[in-house]
Amino acid sequence: MKKVCLVLILISLLILGCSNSNNDISKDDLFVIDHYSNEKIGIGMDKADVEEVLGSSTYDETGKFHVYNDGIGIAYRDEKVAGIVLEEGSEERFSTTRNLRVSSTRNEVIETYGDFISDEDLYRNSYMMFDILNQDGEFHVAPISYEDREHGYIFSINTGRNIETLDEVILISIIDYMYSVYLK
Repeated sequence: MKKVCLVLILISLLILGCSNSNNDISKDDLFVIDHYSNEKIGIGMDKADVEEVLGSSTYDETGKFHVYNDGIGIAYRDEKVAGIVLEEGSEERFSTTRNLRVSSTRNEVIETYGDFISDEDLYRNSYMMFDILNQDGEFHVAPISYEDREHGYIFSINTGRNIETLDEVILISIIDYMYSVYLK
């Protein structure tokens, strides 16, 4: 009986140790999914590969983002994706790799990414964000220092601007930290 219990405990620990929890951040979190083509689009991809999936683009009013059909904007640096923005109109076609979409609820954001968002951001009205740091291929939620800026990313989520839409996601962005400095 003791052997059976020991074997069951070891199997349980093995299963728990190998499971992928919602608390893990990976390179996959720097991508969005195009549900029309089942392709992923993410930070570091070549512009030619993105345009093969999304087609041609126009510039936004700032001239910093390429605007594609269905509410997605992409920023490029050296012909590689440096930023992704999902706006109104993207909700049918695009989501994060964790299936969060523009029009998702604030509670869905918290269920999906709440472990990464600071308590201060969770209780603000409309803006939640966290930093992702790539340390030798390992991705972590961590503040980005000046020395780490070339390996950092900013993941942000905006909810409604007024009381009627406060519970609804209106913007999702994933941006290479170095490009975000350029945007300011």
